[in-house]
Amino acid sequence: MVGVPLPWDIYTKGNRLILRKGNMILNDKQRDQLLKLGLYVRSVATPEDYTAPKPVNEPFNPFRRLDQVYASLDAMLARPASFRHEFGKRIRSLAVVVDETVQKAPDACIGSIFLLPFTNYSSAHSLHVSILLAILMQRLGLTLPERISLLSAALTMNIGMYEVQNQLYHQALPLSDNQRMEIDHHPEESVRILQDCFVGDELWLRVVLEHHENWEGSGYPYKMTKEEIHPLSHLLYLADVVGAKLTPRRYRDPVRPNVALSQVFMNRGKSIDMQYAALLVKELGIYPPGSYVRIRNGDVALVTHRGANASTPRVMSIASGQGMPYAMPIPRDTRSAEFGIETSLPAADSIKITNLSKIWGYVLA
Repeated sequence: MVGVPLPWDIYTKGNRLILRKGNMILNDKQRDQLLKLGLYVRSVATPEDYTAPKPVNEPFNPFRRLDQVYASLDAMLARPASFRHEFGKRIRSLAVVVDETVQKAPDACIGSIFLLPFTNYSSAHSLHVSILLAILMQRLGLTLPERISLLSAALTMNIGMYEVQNQLYHQALPLSDNQRMEIDHHPEESVRILQDCFVGDELWLRVVLEHHENWEGSGYPYKMTKEEIHPLSHLLYLADVVGAKLTPRRYRDPVRPNVALSQVFMNRGKSIDMQYAALLVKELGIYPPGSYVRIRNGDVALVTHRGANASTPRVMSIASGQGMPYAMPIPRDTRSAEFGIETSLPAADSIKITNLSKIWGYVLA
């Protein structure tokens, strides 16, 4: 990209160094001349980068795996310099774990976005966005390298404002000038930190740089046009917006999932790609796993799995209409007249769930 520091050294086919990492292409003419030469970068990924670490010999539990990803990710985002030479490899490893966990247990992974507790919002939000992307990518036919690069970008997109994002999670006051400046420049700062940690994956870096650009041309940091934005950057932009809506702040409740998805769907073809918007609504459904609903017998129920029909997911009653929690969650068939869904409920009005593994049928060990 013109005017953007190169994320890698550039070579000719004969292995002659032309430009070093950090130099900039100054104009379109220079870029076109270089492209005619045929440009190459050294391989930045190996087959091992797409293999998850061998799991400990224990039963598969998506909630435990995602909790471990969150803990590892938070440590890396907080202190990237401590992992400098291993940073890219470790993030890729976490991306592979997310990708594989979503493939094995998509409903539980969606539920974790709403229900797994966290301490630091910045890391949790990045993990939530990566889960949403992994759900969508199952239908988009992306290659494994593309999937892992995109998930790695989601996990690290806000590393340049890790501290300020955690502060804003608790803050009800308007942004200060310094906070506004950090937010506006965090895509560039995130790329700088990643390059300092020897990340040379072009797609990963480009998607991080562009993940706040939008189709109206009012995004940042470059106010790019629709045609200039990489499609996968736009996909991350969509997941980022939706993930932020679904997670509460200390001073406000989250947007109800059906409302958030409705807002996305209304903007399809305008500010959001029509295919991506439709796919997101189709994959999450009106009542995503992890959300709460009231059913016709008055019970408060937790959605655990998507159903064949968007309006008939699988649910568990967790409290009576009078608000009394059941000793054991009770499965309800929302296809029947008696237990059909009446409305979605704000999470703040619902019974908090702690035994997620048990409800979803995974071993607690």
